[in-house]
Amino acid sequence: MSLSSKPIAALGYGELGFQIDFLLQDLNKRFSAVFDDAYLSEKGENVNAFASYKDRVQDFEFIVCLGYNNLQLKTQLTSYLKSKIALSGPVISKNAFVSSNAILEENVLIYPGVTVDKGCIIKKGVLINNGVIVSHDSIIHDSCYLSPGVIVSGNVEIGQNTFVGAGSIISNGVKIGANCRIGIGTVVTYDLADNTSVIGNPMRILAKTLNLK
Repeated sequence: MSLSSKPIAALGYGELGFQIDFLLQDLNKRFSAVFDDAYLSEKGENVNAFASYKDRVQDFEFIVCLGYNNLQLKTQLTSYLKSKIALSGPVISKNAFVSSNAILEENVLIYPGVTVDKGCIIKKGVLINNGVIVSHDSIIHDSCYLSPGVIVSGNVEIGQNTFVGAGSIISNGVKIGANCRIGIGTVVTYDLADNTSVIGNPMRILAKTLNLK
């Protein structure tokens, strides 16, 4: 699926919204409206309260611009917008390589320098940051966030709402559960259950949820 001719709106904005706006500009697109309470003071006709997006699902194709601290909410919003046929197609930088037989669902965001290899499936709402490599036949589920320089080896599966920190490496064939948090520079060499936080090389499991702030 590619971007349609409908106006594009940002649901949420902030720093991530700025980044996505630059990706869109390279594709000769721009946000036509923003739905974010933090920008209401600007009083522009295209600045709207966050919650009002439900009243405008017929007017826009939405990109959900929520960051890594709101991945579960992002999954809820993308699922709702998809049900209303109001979710954007993937946004792919012109400086990325995506195999012709990879599958990218709605609202996937692909930054410059990314490689998505053959047979990969990237589910809706996934963000793949600068310089990430996703090797062959891997599956990345809804709303995962892959930070810059991550390497996902072949036949990997990552559960929804999982954050992978910059420079991390995930070994071939590893299965990572939903809602996991993988700290910067971690080398993941074995499967992880849902809601697991890990960091380091060698990798260690944390007793508390990794703080991403």
